[in-house]
Amino acid sequence: MIRRPPRSTQSRSSAASDVYKRQVVFWNVASRSLLLIWVAVNVALLIPRMIVVRRYRRQEPESPRSLHWYRPFVVLLACSGAAMGFAGILFFPMDAPMHQVFLVFVLGGMVAGATAAFSITFGAFLAYSVPVILPLLIRLFTTGAAMHALMGGMLLLFCGLMLLNALSVGQATRSSLMARIHHVELIESLQAEKSKAETALKALEREMAERLEAQKALVASEHQFRMLVETLNEGIGVVNQAGIIEYVNQRLCEIVGYTEKELVGKPAADLFEEPFRPRFQEAAFQRRIKRRTSTE
Repeated sequence: MIRRPPRSTQSRSSAASDVYKRQVVFWNVASRSLLLIWVAVNVALLIPRMIVVRRYRRQEPESPRSLHWYRPFVVLLACSGAAMGFAGILFFPMDAPMHQVFLVFVLGGMVAGATAAFSITFGAFLAYSVPVILPLLIRLFTTGAAMHALMGGMLLLFCGLMLLNALSVGQATRSSLMARIHHVELIESLQAEKSKAETALKALEREMAERLEAQKALVASEHQFRMLVETLNEGIGVVNQAGIIEYVNQRLCEIVGYTEKELVGKPAADLFEEPFRPRFQEAAFQRRIKRRTSTE
């Protein structure tokens, strides 16, 4: 994603505008046929760049073929830069200082524009900027004139500053993109965790509802059992492993002559005469319960 070719609509329009301006300015100081050929070549190089960018934008952002478009894009940038840069040699009139200054400003402006348009990938910036400005620098330093050498030095300093600016802008842009990617991944992670939490909450709600239904069914079953036991004509009591009475029905209370409150919580052995009480003592009673359970 970091090496994604930049949006070049503005750069294409500015490049076409510069080509038109130079054509008009140099119409009377350069070979017109050569000027027309130069314009045609620059326009022709814009078309494949537009095609590459358009095809790239049509594919998915995370497609594994994203980097496939980087190399042809850079190659086309280098070709466009070379075509632009030839103006520094072809249209450098020795007897027209104003046209020379105009040419320096235009090509220097192309380098400044590349700083904003292509600095996200430093290779693309160099591929375009170096061929744009190098022919003009060579021309300025090889004329032998002191003024041209001074102009070349100032242009070289300007290009150095643009180089540093491109590094800074590219780093800032890449950091911003990485922060955006991290932000998107964080949001996706939070959404996934939220989905898991909602699923777990729904499962917990279902489990609680099932437990509530089971508890209601148990209460209803206990109520039915109690009603059944209470209506029997036989005395029934429930004794735990320690021999303590936990429940008695009304019929048993009538048989033994005690109330339910008097029976519950007391040892079952107290209801029997002395000869039968050892059979209901805690240790013996537990052994009988264990034997009965193992037999069942």
